[in-house]
Amino acid sequence: MPTSRRRKKSTGKTRSERKAAQGQSAVWAPRQGRIASSQLLPGTLPHEQMLTHIKAFVDGAVEASGTIAALPDHRSTGRLPPLFIVLVEPDTGSALLEQAFALLDRHGAVAASEAMTVATAWTAMDNGAELSLIKLKLEFDRPFRGRQDIAFLGSAHAARWRHIAGGGLIVVTTTERLQTAGGPAADYAETMNAGLVFSIAASPLLQQLIARHGWPT
Repeated sequence: MPTSRRRKKSTGKTRSERKAAQGQSAVWAPRQGRIASSQLLPGTLPHEQMLTHIKAFVDGAVEASGTIAALPDHRSTGRLPPLFIVLVEPDTGSALLEQAFALLDRHGAVAASEAMTVATAWTAMDNGAELSLIKLKLEFDRPFRGRQDIAFLGSAHAARWRHIAGGGLIVVTTTERLQTAGGPAADYAETMNAGLVFSIAASPLLQQLIARHGWPT
């Protein structure tokens, strides 16, 4: 016997509005760019050769001056990802970051992020627990093109890798911008609006380094 399907009546609401009405968190997040491959380089080379590899690994990278993990308020629904805040100096010498920050200053974090297409990935050079190097790779495709890496000494930020190893949002900013937004007292939204926001996928590479070197979990 033929059956007929009843068409679901439209409520006229957007998908985000329907989610919010159902008690789900309709939180803006930047679009996920393509994920470049991750790479873990061994640190078992002779000393001089190792120094050459280290120099090549960090060549062209901007050094992170600090990191902060900003966690959602305990009263939130639990659907907000942690923010991994990467601090860089105001004058990095990076033309790409200067262009991106100019876009941020003109249009704000949401509009700037939506205007940019950026691929994100982690790569690392394992030199042991104290000297391992980690890089955040930012490959800009739109509205300007190019790649900018940000380098970290892994052990200096050991307590915070666990907050981003499972994926989440990265906020690249300066100390001045973060202080203007409220400093340590800034809430989740204020922190997001203080910098360049990028999505990044879970990283087996970071998880491997955390487990291998006993970094806090």
